[in-house]
Amino acid sequence: MFPDWDRSEPKPAHQPMAVPVDIASRLQRFHEMPSAWWVGQFISYMMRIRPEMQQIINQVQMQLNFSHPIVGVHVRRTDKTSEAKLFPIEEYMIHVENYYHSLDLKSPLGVPAHRRVFLASDQSSLITEAKKK
Repeated sequence: MFPDWDRSEPKPAHQPMAVPVDIASRLQRFHEMPSAWWVGQFISYMMRIRPEMQQIINQVQMQLNFSHPIVGVHVRRTDKTSEAKLFPIEEYMIHVENYYHSLDLKSPLGVPAHRRVFLASDQSSLITEAKKK
């Protein structure tokens, strides 16, 4: 169980199982929060990609010429207008440029990385806008 939950309240229905007894004592020596580690392991197992899906992902990557390094940017416009401030695409690209600049500094040969951006958005006109700018 998660140690931070208030014991006076009823146990939440979604609370994960406790760390298995057979590894709990050993895990406590290596991890500050064994429960969090255990839940992470469980979730990564549950969210693993099935081989059929991995084949589809690989095919799409080849079709898109998806190679590294690449920066993924997700710009939400249509469903977030009432919840958050909208930022121009240039604001996102400042962070992309900063990332590539730091990558260039780490390059052993001093060769700048080819800049690739994967732009995902719920507004198709943003793709055109990004290409222009």
